[in-house]
Amino acid sequence: MDNLLIVEVKPENAARARMADDLKKLTKFRRDLKDQWGNPGNYWAAYFWVYGVGPAGWPALRRRLLQEVADCPEFDRSSVSCIVHERAGLRAVLVPWA
Repeated sequence: MDNLLIVEVKPENAARARMADDLKKLTKFRRDLKDQWGNPGNYWAAYFWVYGVGPAGWPALRRRLLQEVADCPEFDRSSVSCIVHERAGLRAVLVPWA
């Protein structure tokens, strides 16, 4: 399969458990997905897009999200990029997990 990218979009105030499920799902699409013949069908990129929070608020949200997926092998932060978008009229920003 020639999958390009997968994106999950959530508001900043979404339930952390749902956001954690999305992070696991994105990892699965990047790392574990197979086509109908068992060949790798991984996506080239996975993005977790959070609106309603900007770069200044990202560290606190990141900390809560990483706590939610702590000790969870289903999430691999190296497989998922995160983008925050504070509000309309401002640029969305790619932010680090580290």
